[in-house]
Amino acid sequence: MTIDVLLDLLSCPRDGTNLSGRSDHMECEHGHSYPVVDGIPVFLLPDKPQTHSVAGLSIRDAYFPVAAGSRGESASPDEVDPFVQESIVLVCGQLYRSLAGKLDRFPAPEL
Repeated sequence: MTIDVLLDLLSCPRDGTNLSGRSDHMECEHGHSYPVVDGIPVFLLPDKPQTHSVAGLSIRDAYFPVAAGSRGESASPDEVDPFVQESIVLVCGQLYRSLAGKLDRFPAPEL
């Protein structure tokens, strides 16, 4: 999905206004700016309390990027992301314990 398509579908999470943007960030008409990381806009708000520890890591990586390649392990487009591999049991329950770290596809139903 391109930034242009996303701009038609999304609005500022702070005030609901329209967004404009480029490949590296989106901005609303009131000046609120949001980073775009690997084509995905990050609408987590760094000045608000986060309810999940991963949100804090996402904010850190999106708003305060580190040197290229030092983010840690990442998956290729054909692999399941390491975060999903590690979190499957926490998200989907103990029935998935035997699959932790062994997923060969994302555990999502086809719709």
